[in-house]
Amino acid sequence: MFIAYDGGRVTHLKQLKQKNILVTIGEDDTQSGIPILKFWDLDALKSTEVSDDIIIPTLLRTIKIQHGGKPYPVSTFVILENMSQCAVGLANGVVILIRGDLSKDKTVKQKVIYEGDEPITGLGFREQTKSTILFIVTTNNI
Repeated sequence: MFIAYDGGRVTHLKQLKQKNILVTIGEDDTQSGIPILKFWDLDALKSTEVSDDIIIPTLLRTIKIQHGGKPYPVSTFVILENMSQCAVGLANGVVILIRGDLSKDKTVKQKVIYEGDEPITGLGFREQTKSTILFIVTTNNI
């Protein structure tokens, strides 16, 4: 067990199957409510500054999830196994697509790809040979 978000909480997590990477979404500060995406390398463990007995995974990078001025809670997320795209669904009905090399500290692009009236309840990628399809589920529609 380790603290992933100082002073905040973890709201979502997923471990990738092809790489030993843990992807989490949470808030470093519950006051601001800004969701933060973090990537943890479970193969690169290190001791904490407090004690050598406490081992934590290495934090690879963080990405703030931003849409407009007011933060909204994340309701769901999905990430491709190759870590090239991540979609984040918000409680206000917005889906943000994050594209780029998510495993490294390079610039990534965030783009709103869907805005609806109902909360996003599910997301799923389907990879095909030449394209990738994102399915978006709300309380009323797919």
